[in-house]
Amino acid sequence: MLASIVERTGAHARCGRIYIPIDEMQQFSVTADDILHSRYSKGFTQLMSFQVERVRRALTEALDTMPLFERKTQRVLRAQPICC
Repeated sequence: MLASIVERTGAHARCGRIYIPIDEMQQFSVTADDILHSRYSKGFTQLMSFQVERVRRALTEALDTMPLFERKTQRVLRAQPICC
């Protein structure tokens, strides 16, 4: 779910929604208005890199802690591309 939220940040913003925590936006000096109006800046790039790294860590942790017998059933999760 987190991967989908990060991947669809632009689509969500076009609908007036932002799912990125405000404290993290502030950490990288990105405003809601910046995201809603597609203003790309160094801060925005850093913010999204931070989000992508979080997704990568979450997916890796989920797979690493998953019992071996369940891994086969999680092919979609294991194949989840993380862009950016």
